[in-house]
Amino acid sequence: MDLYTASRRVGTAFTPGDAPLATGEYGAIGDGFSVAFVGVNGSVDWLCMPRFDSPSVFAALLDPERGGSFRISPVGRYESRQAYDDATNVLQTLFHQPDRGIAVVTDFMPWSGDPRESRHELHRLVEAREGTVELEVVFDPRFDYGRAETTIEVTEDGAAASGAGEHLSLSLGRGIELT
Repeated sequence: MDLYTASRRVGTAFTPGDAPLATGEYGAIGDGFSVAFVGVNGSVDWLCMPRFDSPSVFAALLDPERGGSFRISPVGRYESRQAYDDATNVLQTLFHQPDRGIAVVTDFMPWSGDPRESRHELHRLVEAREGTVELEVVFDPRFDYGRAETTIEVTEDGAAASGAGEHLSLSLGRGIELT
């Protein structure tokens, strides 16, 4: 069964507004060392890396102005639904623009199970399912709960952020235009 059909059983579609997301409008993904909260609006609003007790990288859940986030969502009006891939910690957010098309963002954090593993990653896969949906990507990390100054450098393949002795990189696929 495809996500669009399955998500219709999840409940009411989300339509974005000005109010902050409610707790129930987030899905959780993790790698056994940390967890990210992904909003039904396509925004990662909470993530501490590399461990649960590390300072935050994205904390808009606590402070929408200074906390930082990583959002992938359609430009303009849309409805969205969120569901986990069966029996996994892989979260899919479906964006539907009735006059344009359907796009899906799949989020997961690879789980190695090896406590010696030092690489911790958040993966976000974007797929067009129908028509053409213009997406906006906002990569706005804020280290140490938004207290540390963050420097972002746009590179040929994405962006690199640093602050509070931490480093984070965003790698983009081909055909993505940075502005």
